[in-house]
Amino acid sequence: MEALKADVEALSAIERRAATPGDRESAEWVACRMREIGVEDVRIEPYRCHSTWAIPYGAHNLLGLLAARLPAPLRIPLALATAVSYEADYVGRNQTLRAVLPGAGAGHNVVGRIGTGSHKLVLVAHHDAAHTGWVWDPRFLEGGRNYARQTGTTPSFIALPLAALLLVALGFRRLGSALLGLGLGLGVQSALSETVPGASDNATGVACVLELARRYAEEPLEDTEVIVLCPSGEEVGLAGMHAWLKSQPLRGETTLVLGLDTLGAGEPVVARGESLSGRYREEDLALVGSEVPRVVLGAGTDPMAARHAGLRAVSILSWTDGGFTNYHRPTDTAGRVSWESVERCLALADRTIRRWHAASPAPAR
Repeated sequence: MEALKADVEALSAIERRAATPGDRESAEWVACRMREIGVEDVRIEPYRCHSTWAIPYGAHNLLGLLAARLPAPLRIPLALATAVSYEADYVGRNQTLRAVLPGAGAGHNVVGRIGTGSHKLVLVAHHDAAHTGWVWDPRFLEGGRNYARQTGTTPSFIALPLAALLLVALGFRRLGSALLGLGLGLGVQSALSETVPGASDNATGVACVLELARRYAEEPLEDTEVIVLCPSGEEVGLAGMHAWLKSQPLRGETTLVLGLDTLGAGEPVVARGESLSGRYREEDLALVGSEVPRVVLGAGTDPMAARHAGLRAVSILSWTDGGFTNYHRPTDTAGRVSWESVERCLALADRTIRRWHAASPAPAR
């Protein structure tokens, strides 16, 4: 536990917004720790990334505002296509629009490997941290938390712009435009806000991935290659994970992607869904166990991008009373992490991996 605490404190001290010098600094720190615990072939892989979600999501809002000014034969298909693109971008299914948007810099994924084998275990925890803003004020999120307390489902964080795009398509152009303009302004305000320490979200995830990697380096899993992946860009919309997956020839039937995110924030949970359209497979959730609460998140996590790439995927997190404590707030510090929660999440991840490993069939030849 002391090693976990030390890793979380060290990473929290770095201002690690995606596609900034702090992104590179935290990537170098993670790479150094991977080498220390015996991970092989450790590399830092740059990729094209924006430093804020306000750019790709704002671009969708602008397309919606453009649609509102067009006649119905153009307005309706553009508004609906923008809504579909928005959701696909948000859950890591398709991020084509980002490739043509200006203002991108370099994000930095860190990847290494342990052992060899026909089965692939991908341990994932993003090393970047979020920027705060009014949109993450607990007073704004309370309605969603109340709903999640009752249902286990957090409303999608992009529900407002999606509703606005639907209003534009239906002809309620002024109301839809007002909501899109509000979302655009909130995005700009958030982009200009400070980067949070990100202790729970997600220094704890990185620390636990490093601990699991250390264990599997000392006691390798039979016939299994462990890929240790700490992408950046999760906080701007799964950007690093999406970029990494495009270059990987992984096979769905022999690969498990296990993500750890926002630990130390309460009871261990597993995501059964994310936003409106992202859903995990029942057979993968079964690996975690029926006793673990299943929740639907309002945002995406890196394993969802893997799910859309056709891979088996599980996302383990923790939450309290319908949400995450200190979520995207300056108070997300190491001193506020529940270490008992971190320990329980780590144990759950290890059990899940060993269940998958024990049940994995030999690959077809």
